Amino acid sequence: MKIAQIVCSFPPYKGGIGNSAWRLKELLSPEINLETFTFSSAKEVNKELKDKNIHYLKPVLSLGQAAFIPQLFFKLNKFDIIILHYPFFGAMEIIYLQKLFNKRSPKLIIFYHMDISYLSPLKHLLSFSGKVSGKKLLQQADKIIVSSYDYVKNSQIKELYHKQTTKFTAIPFSIDTNKFVAENKFKTTNKANFNLLFVGGLDKAHYFKGVDILIKSLANIKNSNWQLNIIGSGDLLVSLKALVKKLKIIHKINFLEKVSNEELINAYQKADILLLPSTNSHEAFGLVIIEAMACATAIIASDLPGVRTVFSKKSGLRTLPGNVKDLENKLKYLLDNPDVIYKMKLNARLEAEERYSLEIAKKNWLNALL
Repeated sequence: MKIAQIVCSFPPYKGGIGNSAWRLKELLSPEINLETFTFSSAKEVNKELKDKNIHYLKPVLSLGQAAFIPQLFFKLNKFDIIILHYPFFGAMEIIYLQKLFNKRSPKLIIFYHMDISYLSPLKHLLSFSGKVSGKKLLQQADKIIVSSYDYVKNSQIKELYHKQTTKFTAIPFSIDTNKFVAENKFKTTNKANFNLLFVGGLDKAHYFKGVDILIKSLANIKNSNWQLNIIGSGDLLVSLKALVKKLKIIHKINFLEKVSNEELINAYQKADILLLPSTNSHEAFGLVIIEAMACATAIIASDLPGVRTVFSKKSGLRTLPGNVKDLENKLKYLLDNPDVIYKMKLNARLEAEERYSLEIAKKNWLNALL
């Protein structure tokens, strides 16, 4: 059986969809020979083309994470199953045409990552054909994978879900709990100093991460003993650093930008609380949440469909999306109650082990594919 996955980004680019595609490739190995098709710059191709099953195709046109790659049409003929990581403008049109003109078109599985919305006027215009073909592909798909039923029930395709419920399967993301481990997880939180952490893309494609909301909320509790590490890079860094300077908390916030995998795990292990203050439905799950949970870190994340089901109240708190005051209040509560943080850290690790193991995810994916 030959399977191809089509995705708009892939490492070395840091992003949720690309990282989930990488993890799926690793998860299904060696049982499934999965070939990945994406696009990338020449520089990244030269660095990354070490795996013959990862194909960085040169686009005819590209804008952000959208790319028109017509050669994909012919490359998909040899596969039995196509996994499309949705959305991918430029590729959705090609796959739709492939299904339209190829009578022996491969089985189509769509991994629905998030809704299509909040586009600029230009991108909205350019994405018209992708939206049309994407809608048709969702209707034609043999199976649609989602990270949670909670998200899809509140998404742009909720009507399709209610009409064709049996087509949908929820498979949460997974984490290697032998790699993401808790260090000193039985050590109580030091009341003298709280380590806070944000991990996520800081480019315009990840505008919805709500880092500005986080910074503003912390500015109102600047006298507490906390330090925030922000891991991530992108063109929003300049404005975020300016905001930190304006609010006079530059000594409280560290912009670490790019870190290695080992450094990332170490940051999770040292953190008392991971914060994910995303503002809209572009955040459907939050891989960083389960990474942090596996490292015994308490969570504060936005009360968004999908995200809110990743962790229980025993492991963290939910905050109103885009609400500075509510996030401030949640932070104050935990900073004033280190014993609560300690209990959440222990529960987070237990939840990660019980709900997000590689074994469970692999079994679910193999059932969906075979």
